[in-house]
Amino acid sequence: MDVEDSQGEVFSMLFYCLTVLAFLSVVVFGYQLQTITTYRQQVNYQIERKGGLTAEAVSELKDYSNKQFHGWYTVESPSLGKKAAFGDTVAYTIKATYPVLFLPDNISVKIGIEGQAPSQVR
Repeated sequence: MDVEDSQGEVFSMLFYCLTVLAFLSVVVFGYQLQTITTYRQQVNYQIERKGGLTAEAVSELKDYSNKQFHGWYTVESPSLGKKAAFGDTVAYTIKATYPVLFLPDNISVKIGIEGQAPSQVR
C-alpha cells in the first residue's frame, strides 16, 4: 500500500507543477498580447508625424520593436516606404510573433492585427 500511495503523491505533485506552469504560460501570453496596443499607438504616431510609413518611420518602428518588445512586431502595408498626402489614411497590418513560454524557441504564436491612421504632414 505504501508504494502505491507514494507513487500517487509523486504523480499529484507532478500534475500540480505542470498545471502551475500552464497557468503561468497563459498569464505571460496575456501580457505579451496586450503589448500590441502600445506598439499600435507607436505605429499610428509614426504615420501621423512622418506622413505615412516612410523609410524613416519604418526604421524607427523596427528599432522600437527590437528595443521595447524583443523584436516581436513588424509592420506590413501596401504603402510601405511611401509618403502619404495630408489627410490620407494609411492602412497597415502588424504581424506579431510571440514565443511560447516553457517550450523550445522555435514554437511561437503568430497574430496579425489590422489598423489605419491618417497622415498629418502637409
